[in-house]
Amino acid sequence: MASVLTAWLALFPVLEVRWVYLVVVRTLTWPRICCIQ
Repeated sequence: MASVLTAWLALFPVLEVRWVYLVVVRTLTWPRICCIQ
């Protein structure tokens, strides 16, 4: 059980960073898409 918890704690920052990266990319590309159209 402890190993599963350790794996989750190791994966959580990676998922968090990936989610934040997606939000930042969308926020940066959305105005460009609007400007192009």
